Amino acid sequence: MSETIPEEIMVALPSLKQKFLVDLVNGIDVSRDQIKVQKGRGGITNRLWDSIIGDAHRRQTQINEQVVNGLNGCFEWLGEMTEELTFTNTALVQISDGLARVKSDLTNVAHFSADTRKQFVNFQLTVDSRMAELEATIRQVDMRQRAHQQMDSLFASWEAGNYAELSLAQRCFLILSELAWGVFTDYCRIAPSIDQEQILKDLRNRLIIHIKRDAGLNWHDRVDSQVWLSREEIPAGLRQEYYQALCFLGDRLSQEQHGFNWYVLNVGLARPAKIPYIMSAPRLIDGMTQELIKDGQLHVW
Repeated sequence: MSETIPEEIMVALPSLKQKFLVDLVNGIDVSRDQIKVQKGRGGITNRLWDSIIGDAHRRQTQINEQVVNGLNGCFEWLGEMTEELTFTNTALVQISDGLARVKSDLTNVAHFSADTRKQFVNFQLTVDSRMAELEATIRQVDMRQRAHQQMDSLFASWEAGNYAELSLAQRCFLILSELAWGVFTDYCRIAPSIDQEQILKDLRNRLIIHIKRDAGLNWHDRVDSQVWLSREEIPAGLRQEYYQALCFLGDRLSQEQHGFNWYVLNVGLARPAKIPYIMSAPRLIDGMTQELIKDGQLHVW
């Protein structure tokens, strides 16, 4: 398997970069003696590391444990990457929350140098600056149009056959993940409640239309749930890459709180009691979206 994620996957799933940096910041562990960046639990995180660092034109010699474990280098490098990559407000808010935790940890470690603390402050200012830029953009640009454009683009990619490697339910999870990390959710966060309800209703209807069409079924046909959940056994290649990318995006799903979405990614494991054996397309979509929508917007989990 390649050391990097295929470019086709990185382009199709821009949320991978968003979640990667959020996980990276949340993985900063300030101990009594040093700072460490936890690189993640699975192989895909390390491959994302290589893919995204390559996109940011970082020299390989800079990305090693010696540099990352150095506090100055860590914050300086994170600041550069935040400036070079495009992040949505959803990702930046989570990064900012992670920095608040790190700042609190640093106050308890007296021996870190003034230069170290300065690098942290500079990184925090970079994140705050990007958030301010996004807020200005929200005021100046028609966010509603951009939200619909993101949704249109994702469904057009589905219609073009780009998600054919996934089960019908996994295609829905891909759409929901991308929208949760993207401008779609930035807009829902500021939209009037009537607009929130309408755009989420449009999303629900389009998901139902696409999966029933791909399954060759009518609107309320109730069928064996495996029609929605099953996929061919995953061989090596692009199908495996897509599946691993989705599992990375859903690695914080809880079987108890997100039973539908968790099972969509873990078919074959213990089936949550809430998953019907017979269900219609609307039942599947309602089950998935109700777990992920709160206060009129999709949430990253």
